[in-house]
Amino acid sequence: MSEENKFTATQEEFEKPKQGKKSIFIIIALLVVMIAIVGAYLLRLNQSRYIFDKKINQYFSTSEKVNYNTMKVNADLSLSVNGVDADVQELGELVNDAKISINAEVDQETQEEIVGLKLTKNEKELLGINAKLEIKTDDMYMNLGELFDKTIKMKISEVYDADVSMFTTENVNPKASSIVMKELKAQLKDEYFSKEKVNIENENLIKNTMELPLEDVAAIIQNICENLSDNEEFLNYFENPEEIKESLQDISDEADTYIFEEDEYLTIDVYTKGFMKEIVRVDVSMDIEGDNYQMAFTKLSETEYSYKLYVDDEEQLSGKINYVNHENDFSIEFSVEAEGIQIAMKVAGNVVYNEALSDFDTSDTVNYKELTMDDMYEIMGNFMSSELYGIFDTTSKNKENLEFGDTSEEGEITDWNEDEEEF
Repeated sequence: MSEENKFTATQEEFEKPKQGKKSIFIIIALLVVMIAIVGAYLLRLNQSRYIFDKKINQYFSTSEKVNYNTMKVNADLSLSVNGVDADVQELGELVNDAKISINAEVDQETQEEIVGLKLTKNEKELLGINAKLEIKTDDMYMNLGELFDKTIKMKISEVYDADVSMFTTENVNPKASSIVMKELKAQLKDEYFSKEKVNIENENLIKNTMELPLEDVAAIIQNICENLSDNEEFLNYFENPEEIKESLQDISDEADTYIFEEDEYLTIDVYTKGFMKEIVRVDVSMDIEGDNYQMAFTKLSETEYSYKLYVDDEEQLSGKINYVNHENDFSIEFSVEAEGIQIAMKVAGNVVYNEALSDFDTSDTVNYKELTMDDMYEIMGNFMSSELYGIFDTTSKNKENLEFGDTSEEGEITDWNEDEEEF
């Protein structure tokens, strides 16, 4: 091998480890960056207020932008009551097997709304009321079903002082929500937050606590309102900045009426487990006038939660909440158990988008100001002769009998102790 070839081969050998070292340096640099990112995340994750800041971000980052023309919501509410007490059993007879059906329809473009309520018991309709609101013309129509054969017309503004519209006239800008979020987080001092390791039912958890002195609440609200009132960027996200500013001032003035003692607190405990800080339980408690009120929520599954209410550490009631939302269908089951009473409520329904609103007949109407006494007597007479009134009337009489005893035809009480001369 010539000297030139030897030199070339030697040069290649020296260059090989240099390239290898360069690759190692790149890998090490990437690892350092990754470790720094993970380390920063872990430091953030282990801050006592991290869980609370995260939830605030989630709530205020939700956009309220409307992406439909029409929306229909239908829901059925059923209730069952059981217990050993006579009054509870009587209430159960009234509400068990009964169902309230509610439907609400909204057209964003025409600004029309239809609301309906129907009460049934044992699948028989007892009451049906429907109303239509035409926001642009300020007209409202109400149909009382079997109670009256005409549709009653009125002006919305003459009946309601406040806005009764179910849809928002202007969407909440996400940037405005972000500003509110920052103001709220800025008012929550680090001293309000703490964390500790706990063991509950043989499970190691992290207890993340926010303890807020109630005497600070007024100042927090007033500071947020004042800062938002002075924030031109925030106000300019709304069509009527001056109205927003006035509303903020009203909220601030209302906060002056809040009076709390030094030892009164709002405490929120969030229990998490695992590396990803999964929330498994949330306790909310308040110390007011020497008493402690606590509501404890525990996650049983992705859809089911249990809760308990305590007063001064004594359990008052308990129950479960089950919420299922699949595509456009939803259901909520809510149960309550207290001493001698079991109550179960279920709401199930669906949401339909971009479907034409239901027909609402407004051809035969009468203005509510033109209703005669005969019309009023007709409505009242139809109600008093209805099965619904009969149910309530019977229940009321049964309750009177339970409280005062049965009466004879002459109205004298017959089931009191005969030895009693007076009462």
